[in-house]
Amino acid sequence: MTIHTEAYHFCKLSVCRSASVPMDASVGETSDALVESSHDVYAAATQGSLTSGTGKSYLALAGRDPSMVELWDMDAGKLALQFGQDTSGQSSPQTKSSGMCMALEAFTGLTREGFLHILTGYEDGSVAIWDVRNVKVPQFMKRFHQEPVLSIAVDGPCLGGVSGAADNQLIFFSINYQQSLLQIRGERTLGNPGTADISLRNDDRIVATAGWDHRVRIYDYKRSRALAILKYHSDLVNAVCFSEDCEFLASASKDGMVALWSIYPPQKDDLRTI
Repeated sequence: MTIHTEAYHFCKLSVCRSASVPMDASVGETSDALVESSHDVYAAATQGSLTSGTGKSYLALAGRDPSMVELWDMDAGKLALQFGQDTSGQSSPQTKSSGMCMALEAFTGLTREGFLHILTGYEDGSVAIWDVRNVKVPQFMKRFHQEPVLSIAVDGPCLGGVSGAADNQLIFFSINYQQSLLQIRGERTLGNPGTADISLRNDDRIVATAGWDHRVRIYDYKRSRALAILKYHSDLVNAVCFSEDCEFLASASKDGMVALWSIYPPQKDDLRTI
C-alpha cells in the first residue's frame, strides 16, 4: 500500500511492536469495555484491536500536520487514529507549541492492559508518551534536549530507552507508567553535536548511536557508560541497526558506505535467553 503523508517532514516511521515481557492475560477481557467508553476517534478504530495479542499490524508516522502523529492499520490500509488532535480536528495547543514530530516509536504491552503507546520526540527537544485511550493530549511529556529530537530507541520491556538530538546530549531515561513520569537516569555529553539514529540491541545490553561527526558510538545501556567509538565513515552516519541475533551491527553513512561490525558479541549462553 502507499500512504500519502501530504507533508514533508524528518520523522522516520515506526512499525508497532510488543514488549518483550509476559502480559497478564486476565485483563484482556476488559479491553472492549474500555474502548467503548473512550474517545470517539478511538471507538471508531475497530473496537479492541489496539491491544497486544490481536495479530494486527500498525504503523505510526508524522501526520498531515507534522505536529500530530497518525496510526495506520496496515492490514486494512487505512488511517486508524490521529494523536494530538483537538475537537475541531486541528493540532492541540500542547503539541503545536512543541513543533514537528521528529522521531517516534510505537509499541504495545507497556502496561498490564497491553494498550498501544507511542513515544514521540519533538522539534523543541521534548519527549512525550501517548496512550490510545486518550488521543487528544499525551499521557506525560518532558523536555530532554535543547535542540530537536532526532532519534529514539526503546528497550525490550518498554520501560525505558535512549534519545538523541541535534544537540550534544545523549539521554538515558526510564518510564514510570503508574506515576506518569519520564525520568532521566543517565546523560552523556558528546564531543560533537548531532545523533541521527539510535539502535538498542535485543538483549538490552549495548546501544549504538549514529553521529553527525562520522562516528558510531557504543554504550553500556544499563550503566549509561561509553564503551567504544567506531571510526570508519568519512561523512555523517545516518543509521545504525543491530542484527536480530545480536551478533552484528550495521552502520550507513552519507559517504555511500554500509559497514558491518562485530562488536561485543554476546556469549552463546546469553543468546538462548533472548
